[in-house]
Amino acid sequence: MSISNNTMLTKMIEELKRAMDKQENNAVVREHVRAVRLLCDVLLEEKQVDNQAEWKTMVGEGAASKTDKGAKEKATIPTENQDEANGDSIFDF
Repeated sequence: MSISNNTMLTKMIEELKRAMDKQENNAVVREHVRAVRLLCDVLLEEKQVDNQAEWKTMVGEGAASKTDKGAKEKATIPTENQDEANGDSIFDF
């Protein structure tokens, strides 16, 4: 479910108006400003999710799976058996 940018901006304006009406009370103003910040964060995160979906569309779903396969193949390369080695740890000398 996507909330339109216009709705988010309208909510931000409402919070700013409420903050302007209560300028004499710093605590109330801070709460309204926090609400605006939260709305900004939600709007920016939604844009980031859209960018990730766009990236997957441009690159293709197969690109991510190819990268994962390469990492798995590298991880399964057998190590040489050495007399002093204890296993696959990077700290084996």
